[in-house]
Amino acid sequence: MHPVKCKVARIAFQLPPEEVMDWDDHLHTIEWMDASRDSAATWPVRKVIKTTPEPAHTVLEKSSREVELHLSAVVDYAEFQMDVDMIQFKETLLFQTRTVTFQLSNTGNVALEYTWMAAVEDERSVNRTGELLLSNLNGDSLSSTCGTSGKLHPSRCSSQLDHELEHVSSSLNSSLNAISGKSPFSVEPRSGTIPVGQKQLFQMKFSPVYVGDFESCMLCSIPNLTPNQKCPEVAVKGKSLMTNCHFELEDSDYLTANRRNPKLPDPKETVLDHNTRVIEFVAIGVCSRSSRTFTVTNPTSSAYSFQWTCQDPEAPRGQEAFFCLTERGQIQPGKKAEMKFQFIPQHLDVTESFWIFTVPEQNISVPVLLVGNASDPLVTLNRSHLSFQLLLIGHEVRQTMYMINSEKEAFSFAFRESSLFSEGCKASVKVEPLKGSIGPLSRLPITVSFIPTIEGEVVFNLKCDVKRKTQPLSLNIKATSYSMNVSVGCQDSDGHVTELSAHKINIIDLKEVQLNENIKRIFSICNNSRFSFTFTWELCGPAACQQVLTITPWTGTLQAEEKAESQLAFHSQKLCSLKDVKLTLRISKGPTFTLISSPSLPPQVDVVDPPGKVVKLGNVCIGQTVKKIVTIANKSAAPLAFQLRVTSTAPELQEAGVLCLKPSKELKLKPRGDRGKVEVTFSPKRRIQPFSGEVLLECGGLARSLFVVRGSCQGSLVSLDQEQLSFGAVVQQSYTWRRVVMRNAGDTGVRFTWDVESFKPDFSISPTKGYISPGRDVPFVVTFRPSKLSQAVQYEGLRCFIQGSEALRLTLSGSCVEAPGPKETLTFSCSVRERQSQTILLSNPSNEAWTLQPIIEGKYWKGPEFIHLEARQKEKAYQVTYRPLSMSSENKKHQLAGSKKGKGALQFLSAPLAVSRQGSIFFPLPDGTGLRYHLEGTAEAPRCSGAISRQVPCRSSHTELIPVSNWLHRPQRLLVVIDMLKPENVESSSVLQGCSYIDVPSSAKKDYQLTFFSYKEGVFRAKVTFLNETTGEYLFHVVTFKVTASGPIGTVKMSTAVRQRVSSTVKVDNPLPVPVTFDITCEVPDVSAPQHFTVPAQSKADLVLEYQPLKTGESTGHLVLQSSDLGSLSYNLQLKAISHRPEKPVYFRTTLGSRQTITTKIRNFAQQKTEYLLQTDCADFQTAKSISAAPAGAGGSDLSVEVTFEPCQLGEAKATLQLSSALGGQYRIPLIGLALPPEAQGPFLIPAGGSTSISFRNVFPKATAFQYAVKHPAFTAEDPSAPVPRGWRTERHRREGLGAQRGRLRIAGRQEPACSAWVDPAVHRGAARGTEPDRTGSPGDGGTQGSAGLQARSPSKGSGYGGCVRLPLPPAALLQGGWY
Repeated sequence: MHPVKCKVARIAFQLPPEEVMDWDDHLHTIEWMDASRDSAATWPVRKVIKTTPEPAHTVLEKSSREVELHLSAVVDYAEFQMDVDMIQFKETLLFQTRTVTFQLSNTGNVALEYTWMAAVEDERSVNRTGELLLSNLNGDSLSSTCGTSGKLHPSRCSSQLDHELEHVSSSLNSSLNAISGKSPFSVEPRSGTIPVGQKQLFQMKFSPVYVGDFESCMLCSIPNLTPNQKCPEVAVKGKSLMTNCHFELEDSDYLTANRRNPKLPDPKETVLDHNTRVIEFVAIGVCSRSSRTFTVTNPTSSAYSFQWTCQDPEAPRGQEAFFCLTERGQIQPGKKAEMKFQFIPQHLDVTESFWIFTVPEQNISVPVLLVGNASDPLVTLNRSHLSFQLLLIGHEVRQTMYMINSEKEAFSFAFRESSLFSEGCKASVKVEPLKGSIGPLSRLPITVSFIPTIEGEVVFNLKCDVKRKTQPLSLNIKATSYSMNVSVGCQDSDGHVTELSAHKINIIDLKEVQLNENIKRIFSICNNSRFSFTFTWELCGPAACQQVLTITPWTGTLQAEEKAESQLAFHSQKLCSLKDVKLTLRISKGPTFTLISSPSLPPQVDVVDPPGKVVKLGNVCIGQTVKKIVTIANKSAAPLAFQLRVTSTAPELQEAGVLCLKPSKELKLKPRGDRGKVEVTFSPKRRIQPFSGEVLLECGGLARSLFVVRGSCQGSLVSLDQEQLSFGAVVQQSYTWRRVVMRNAGDTGVRFTWDVESFKPDFSISPTKGYISPGRDVPFVVTFRPSKLSQAVQYEGLRCFIQGSEALRLTLSGSCVEAPGPKETLTFSCSVRERQSQTILLSNPSNEAWTLQPIIEGKYWKGPEFIHLEARQKEKAYQVTYRPLSMSSENKKHQLAGSKKGKGALQFLSAPLAVSRQGSIFFPLPDGTGLRYHLEGTAEAPRCSGAISRQVPCRSSHTELIPVSNWLHRPQRLLVVIDMLKPENVESSSVLQGCSYIDVPSSAKKDYQLTFFSYKEGVFRAKVTFLNETTGEYLFHVVTFKVTASGPIGTVKMSTAVRQRVSSTVKVDNPLPVPVTFDITCEVPDVSAPQHFTVPAQSKADLVLEYQPLKTGESTGHLVLQSSDLGSLSYNLQLKAISHRPEKPVYFRTTLGSRQTITTKIRNFAQQKTEYLLQTDCADFQTAKSISAAPAGAGGSDLSVEVTFEPCQLGEAKATLQLSSALGGQYRIPLIGLALPPEAQGPFLIPAGGSTSISFRNVFPKATAFQYAVKHPAFTAEDPSAPVPRGWRTERHRREGLGAQRGRLRIAGRQEPACSAWVDPAVHRGAARGTEPDRTGSPGDGGTQGSAGLQARSPSKGSGYGGCVRLPLPPAALLQGGWY
């Protein structure tokens, strides 16, 4: 980490912070300056980049501090590893794409950037023949013949080759120019970066557009590789095939991705091929239209016809979902034909249709599956309910909701008018708009308004039908309405309180008042409702009257359950009359009370209201009550007391309570305008023709007509066509029915209600209530379903209540007899909690359709609740299913037998005895008879609930989730019993465990966690039982774990020089309670380890490995420790052998022309017999070409090597002897030799006149010509000019003189051209016979003898060889010689 210090301080800007932009020293601004004044400028403006100044600020005091930033970086070359270097694609159809996935890993310490490219110079089409077929915009065919001539591949339809493709997608191009230079191979992703230690998956794609064999090389450019390291590359090969027809369709994974429901049926008489072409449709709503259009290309050279055929069973007319709009046609060569299908869904969800595309001329048959998915339109209401809460009667309330269309098309809607009414049609709501259309992706406001008319709670269930939506939109509306309940009382001066009415004009009698007298009336206003209101008084009349009347307070507000008082005062200072004065009390959102004062009347009684003195009661229904108020006034100056009486000739009006007057007793009116209210009540009990009656006023024994009442009553005349029904004998649990008709012969419609409780328990009637219009009939169905055996079942006087009339009565009778015995016995047998079904054939011999409701007795038998039989229908199947939830066996006692594992094995104490369960199914028939079937079922022990097989690496813990289903409708606690099936004896090296109990909610599933661990390989099979200890019921799963060898535990790295020993330790863990012995195997011969290794119980031990390589280089291997208890432990070995330093040098010392042989030794470690090859890098040192070495012992053995030094020049010579063997490795021995000058040879004695042979050696590396010089006249030497080969040469010398002579023979190599001479002069001396040679060496004396020696000089660089020998001639005819 490299620290970098940074100084930071708090600052304050001069401008507001929101006006200051972020700033750093990298920000620049660009300005364009006028450059017209610059004569050298070539452009009228020039670009100037300026550094953006830092915003103005001040540094706050004592806010500076230093922050240390730690920087770190990794610098390294990129390293990679790729798992493939060659990809061979399978045969691929034209315009299709095949994909192969491979992986590139970043094994280095830095991020790896990559870019894939095709090696264009290497890409080639090995055999590209055929035509390149592409369609232009007009549908014409483009062709290009490429490559050498060859035979076209057999054409075949794309569907017939689909099974060969791993992943094919259409990629038909549209331009020849776009393809001619495009490679059929590509890699995705093309470029990117792989983080350290990560992997990247690539897809190599082959997309041919013409026929041929293709080869290429895809190169991956990585910029940061080690120098001279080769970038990764992948060789790719592919072959394309021609098709006879090409579908331009995108691929669907409907079948390959297992999106198809396996319960859907396959094509008739065939099995669905997963290579079937799939065309998917999407529709919004039922009965909508969805179309798909695609093209089929004819790439052949001849025209052919096509036909589409549907394989689906024939559907009823109007129920078809798919339509082909191009069922047949012809496709010209190189052209396209457009295919069009239409999907009209008849229901939501998935609809399938199987079709065949055939081309008779080419014998092509392509299966096509049409898949339509219809979804409900996403048209919803933003609210599912509205609550108006508390409302005041008569006042309108509105709320707005929204209809939301989430689809991309418009939909029409309409609210059902029948749903705008509450139950009983007591109230209604108003919806705006009631119908219309909602646009795509929009919201439409819907306004709901409601005016309550009755007090209480009302509920509306609005239904809105949306086009193509299967279910209507629902809106629940609730409202609670209350009336404004106000009472007003008027208290006079005597304390008497009079209740005021809002439905009539109230009269206030102020009586006669003296001048300047104050008269007061107290009005008490009570709020008896749940709402507050405001009251206001209004006074109308002549201005003079308004001046003498005052009321306080004029206005006010009352909360719920509160009371207020207002005072009316009359004070007049002159004579006046309050005639035509009206006082009004207005209640906000409530009633209005009207009051008038009592003016003076003439001395007679007259009708004030209604005008014309005629009271019209109207046309009243039976049971309805009409009340009319008649206002009369005493216009006389005296008070009056009188009675009123009605006179009529209609007998119906004479009945009590039909036409009444109130008050019925004496009525008193005060003089001068006192008014009275007469209430006329008309409550008819039967039909009454229109009538007219007078109301007489009787006073003082006199009667006169006061007013006339008129009215009528139009009633209904309802009756039953029969008042008694007999059903006869009915089988118990069966039923029969009869019809009875209600007829309304009256002139008004009425409501009716049957007393349904009186029909129970043996009878029922439908409908139970309703409305019957005048002149109409209502049929009723009376059903007799006796509840128990009885010879006589009779119900008398069953009432039907008629609105406004007397109730109708009906008498029913019948009998109940025993049901017949079972027609047949159905036997069921299956494992517990499984299903078995059987079929019962039913027939309807009657002329009316039957809907039967079977009665099933038996806990575990189920069937459809209803079955419908058409008239005269025969043998319709009814399916009965037996699904037992418990075993039908006795003595279901279990025990837990202890096992060696510490778990339990479930066993039966005694063999269970199967006992069949009993049940029955009874079909009550509408004719009063029935069919009974006896049911017997046996529930065997449960079968395996599931077999689970997993492959688990050893020494790796695995948790398996076992689904446990609760078959009961209540929670269960199940005991978990684990029983090992294989192997029978589980050793401590394997663990299989889980919780002892599991609690499963009712009718639900829960996963049980089973943990498995094994130290060694093998197959382990266990039976896991889940037992209800109370009921003895259980279920079980069989779990199989195949334990495989785990990967390497670790890596052992060792590095040393060759033939050097290094050791490493591996810790081996034994978790078992007993000692474990491992057998050790290592495939690397250079690594030695003990054959057996024992680790004590529950401890760790160190295993020592020794590595002694014989050859340099890096290698890998595996170390395997095998144990019968713990399985195998594997370790990776990473070994590195570096070169050893050379062996100990061998020194040589000899004279030029001589040789020296020395024996040296090496240590051979090869464990097998081997042969070493010997080689030196200098010709002066010679050895054998090879030597054999016997197998070495544990510590190696010595091997002797002879080396001969024969120099060819003076001085020091160096060389390296290298011994190499495939088994023993390489040895390097330094060789150092010193060549000394040659020594003199001789003397050689030659008798007078005689000759002798002198041998010398050519030590030069090639044949060399020598010169022989003897200057003494007594000696002569042969001087052949032929070169002397390397080795020894013998020369003859003669003596011709007498006496003792001494001379020297000089033998010198002839100098090569451009080689300087370096031969020493030869000296010859002679003496007379018998005289001693001159030892002084005087030059003038021939009898002297000098020394002789060999002088060797190296030639110049690039020249030949040279040298000389000096041979002195001693006395007594001796010839002295020397080395050259």
